[in-house]
Amino acid sequence: MSYDVITFGSATQDVFLQSGTFVVKTKQSTTDEGVCLPFGSKVEVNDIHFDTGGGGTNTAVAFSRLGLKTAFCGNVGYDLAGVHILRELRKEKVGTEYLIADKRFPTAYSTIISHGGERSVLVYRGANAHLRSLPRQLRAKWLYLAPLAGKSIAMLPRIISHAKAHDAVVALNPSKELCSRGMAHFPFSRVHVLILNQEEASILTGKPFHDRDAIFSQLCGRVEHIVAMTAGKQGVWVCDGSFIYHAVPPQVKVADSLGAGDAFGSGFVAGLILQKDVEYAIRLGIFNAVSVIQKVGAKNGLLRKREVSRLPVISVTKTRLSE
Repeated sequence: MSYDVITFGSATQDVFLQSGTFVVKTKQSTTDEGVCLPFGSKVEVNDIHFDTGGGGTNTAVAFSRLGLKTAFCGNVGYDLAGVHILRELRKEKVGTEYLIADKRFPTAYSTIISHGGERSVLVYRGANAHLRSLPRQLRAKWLYLAPLAGKSIAMLPRIISHAKAHDAVVALNPSKELCSRGMAHFPFSRVHVLILNQEEASILTGKPFHDRDAIFSQLCGRVEHIVAMTAGKQGVWVCDGSFIYHAVPPQVKVADSLGAGDAFGSGFVAGLILQKDVEYAIRLGIFNAVSVIQKVGAKNGLLRKREVSRLPVISVTKTRLSE
């Protein structure tokens, strides 16, 4: 069977913990702030919510809801959480013939600690980190590579080679682990669309996190086709080799920011597939992400095909690279 898109990446069981008693402290990191939990005491949790997540399944559901024939390729454990993920994907009309139930490792699990719309994620990679094989009958016009972790990163060259052999277009949202290998070891020439956030871009380029212009300039100079860098409320920057685009999302009340990157990336690529227009892709990506962050859970706010025709107007600035 041939698909419009096959996504690769993680599939997780998520639990969301929210509390007004979490304390934010300044710390030494690329993002400067984090939640502080005191040892030796109990922290009251106001709300708890269970859902499924993971970049591979989040983006698969997003593409499917937008009307694209989609399948997911990745690992889950041979357990109840894996069965739950399988059933949810089928409910969302995502092909599951490439989903692998691994008896050696349990399904990945994430605990999301939320505070003020921001979050920290405690991640157990489980089966996600052990993707070992590529199905032979893998046919799609696009391959979307959500972050791969652990031993699964070793599959990246094989997936990209498969794409080249079968004339598939590759969109890549790299993991921090892959970015940490640096520019010299990154597969720029074989990726058509590169999507990453400012922190990942900082790690990849080696530029300071706050020097956004230097980060994006270096990426724009290396990517042959399209690169999109997101920076939360500051918006998104896109370079297509001829122009630089910038757009800022509308301000909304944030319930939880988990899944915003997956929602933008899948919406952006879906826009390219559906209309082959960068400005439309930016709009679809932004409003897919804006819809997601207004609900708890990485999939709950993903736009559906019938909603796309009612997308609000958003200003996109466009500057020629030579200017």
